[in-house]
Amino acid sequence: MNRLLKINSFLSIVVAVVMLTRCANPVTPSGGPKDTTPPVFIESEPPLFTTYFHSKSIRIYFDEYVVLEDVQKNLIISPPMTTVPELKIKGKSVIITFDEEFLSNTTYNIYFGDAIVDVNESNPASNFQYIFSTGAVIDSMSLNGYVYDAFTLKPVESANVMLYYDMYDTIPFDSAPFYVRPYYMTRTDKQGNFVLNNLRDLGYKIFALADENGNLIFDQPSERIAFIDSIVYPYYIPPDKIPDTVIRDTIMIDTVQNSIVIDNDTVQYVITTEKDTLLKKIIQKDTTASGLREFPHFDLSMFTQIDSVQKFIRADLVKPGRVDFIFKRPTHNAKIVPLNFTPEDVWALEENWLTGDTLTYWLTGIYPDSLVAEVYDNGVVLDTLEMALMKISRTRKEKKEEEKQKSIKLTAKINAGGGIIKLNKTLALTFDYPVKEYDFSNAVLYGGGDSLNPEIIFVDSLKRKAQLNYKWKESSQYTLIIPDSAVVGIQGHTNDSLKFGISTKSIEDYGFLFITIMVQKPGENYIIQLIVDDKIIREDVISEYAELKYEYLDPGSYILKVICDENRNGKWDAGNYIYGIQPEKVRFYSGELNVRANWDLKEEWEIE
Repeated sequence: MNRLLKINSFLSIVVAVVMLTRCANPVTPSGGPKDTTPPVFIESEPPLFTTYFHSKSIRIYFDEYVVLEDVQKNLIISPPMTTVPELKIKGKSVIITFDEEFLSNTTYNIYFGDAIVDVNESNPASNFQYIFSTGAVIDSMSLNGYVYDAFTLKPVESANVMLYYDMYDTIPFDSAPFYVRPYYMTRTDKQGNFVLNNLRDLGYKIFALADENGNLIFDQPSERIAFIDSIVYPYYIPPDKIPDTVIRDTIMIDTVQNSIVIDNDTVQYVITTEKDTLLKKIIQKDTTASGLREFPHFDLSMFTQIDSVQKFIRADLVKPGRVDFIFKRPTHNAKIVPLNFTPEDVWALEENWLTGDTLTYWLTGIYPDSLVAEVYDNGVVLDTLEMALMKISRTRKEKKEEEKQKSIKLTAKINAGGGIIKLNKTLALTFDYPVKEYDFSNAVLYGGGDSLNPEIIFVDSLKRKAQLNYKWKESSQYTLIIPDSAVVGIQGHTNDSLKFGISTKSIEDYGFLFITIMVQKPGENYIIQLIVDDKIIREDVISEYAELKYEYLDPGSYILKVICDENRNGKWDAGNYIYGIQPEKVRFYSGELNVRANWDLKEEWEIE
């Protein structure tokens, strides 16, 4: 017991000294530079780390006048209390008044986050904590780790990191995050790091939650979560002799360097801190064998769990003759059954979008003013809807737009951004309505020293997407002309003469990227994505050693990403807490992929 007290006393001194040192600059007089100094903790009644705590109130004194901001967001009490204590300001102090009984033999941690700020400039006394125990000792165990987004690998800030231990008689332990508040909790900092100190020596379930409704319970399908599916155990600092220089050296951590090693006969303490974080890692020297033993660092991968309950969201009349049916989640078996169309089998053409959560129906022929239909998914009726298929014109402007729609012409877009087509690309034309009749025999392509009737073919069943196959020449100008009435849409619309200007660049304007990929687990599926400006420009699936060649890339910075496709469905999948499934892993190539004009870049990537 005394050894634990010594450990806790050391940790308390380190944390308190770091906090006080960071806040020790004098306040700038009025009229000088802006005050950037946070409030400095002076003392408290009862003192910090009091044992056998029985007081109904706490008063914490600072060196200047303070106020409270965003208390509900910042204040965390571990273990949680049923009734939030009353907080009020009196001069340069914060007074906390409790209205419920404490648990016996329990260490409490009142974490203020950034709630305590000075009056003048709202400088926060960041991460201030008040710790006490209702028993004889202050618990001294710790856990630390990192929370990151499972898909982007970016750190997650302000996520709740929560601990539970098996103390429930009426609910399964694994179900605790669904029904009860955690026993211990903290929040991640801007870098996604977290530290839980002053824990009891127990095994815990660890769960992270981006809590949308603030009730500390996972009860919203849209709330992001992370978990470790095994019981985790906190660590403690061995209570060996601590050098007298520890306080001085710990102060230097925050003001001079990032980490420091404190060594004595049996223990090596590696204390690493970042701004606004506490103790991160402690390594104990193994006296029975060579080497050092590193305490666990828990990384949690955060994701939004897929809600398996399908719902029909809404139907939108996007434009005359086009209705989009939007679902909550991707569907491959949705069906719209009209109740007021005759005959039913030719009422519309169906188009399924790549996202999978939207079905587009293109109405054929003459249709009524409204649609009454049943919406099915996997053979189950989700909804029955009634919607107008003709917009009611109420103003002169709307009536003019309606007349314009009646004489609408069929148009098309091409896949040449700014009119520039890459030398290795096929020209794609996308018509704004499905086509029922077409004749491209009189279409003409001029340019590059040629004048010809190009071959234009449709590549989808709806006849909305067509391609023109032609070997483009460098640094050339082209004009594609599709004559009037060459295509007829399913609504009877025809096209005016369509004219597209197209140009190409020199091959020296582009860069080439060659990636050699080695995988440690041949036979597994890996989805390789090349990304620029958050847009995936190419995707490959490999299962073994591969050499990928990316041609005609615009100069710029590119990102290479891999998805470990464990279930081989060709896409990234989130996890599922109920079934203990973690999200599929992703990795990013760590080197710089800066593609330059008229340059070949060659890289190697070994995927674990």
